[in-house]
Amino acid sequence: MITTIEQLLAARLGDYRVITMSWTTGGENFVVVLSQPASEWVLKLVFVWATQLLVRLDFGESFGEPLLFETSFNKSQGGTWEAKFDFAGAPNGGLSLCCNEIIVQSLEKETYVRSL
Repeated sequence: MITTIEQLLAARLGDYRVITMSWTTGGENFVVVLSQPASEWVLKLVFVWATQLLVRLDFGESFGEPLLFETSFNKSQGGTWEAKFDFAGAPNGGLSLCCNEIIVQSLEKETYVRSL
């Protein structure tokens, strides 16, 4: 279970799937929720004051939750973050953004799904 930014930076999220992406707080924060099929937890990432959002997804004949191949989270000397998500061909594409802070939360999967 990932609960801190340090754990997120050390984690390999290659087997995670994106289950939701949404704007919150009146469009200031961007939220990505990830899950692993065998886990009882979901990983909720809140990107505070998100800017420069770019989402490229080409599902083609595919359907369902996008599977992550690789992620990176880099903090600049100025203190802002750049996050990148590359997908594993199901679908092809990626997601990138910049933000002021990344909030990491692990939530019980069953409780999260019921809240949707």
